[in-house]
Amino acid sequence: MWLLRTLLLSATGVVVALMLMFVIAFVTGISMAVPGVVAVESVVTGPPSASMTLGPGLVPVVAGLAVLIEVPGRLRARRALVAQRSAPEPCGAGR
Repeated sequence: MWLLRTLLLSATGVVVALMLMFVIAFVTGISMAVPGVVAVESVVTGPPSASMTLGPGLVPVVAGLAVLIEVPGRLRARRALVAQRSAPEPCGAGR
């Protein structure tokens, strides 16, 4: 479940970034590209339009973002468990 949640969160972040690139290209007429990942081409002659092409490099981008989201939380949880196990038990806790 945690993997699905993390992948969904990272994919949402990538989609928002792609839509922002698309809007910028559409409004300004500037074509942008990240080689192997995404290319946004805008047409300024005639009615304004833009097109987006996604490449195979998008999969490692989503996976890398998922790792960046998940690793800090897992490290924090592991440190909390280690600290909890090494904490001394209070004397007379059962009384």
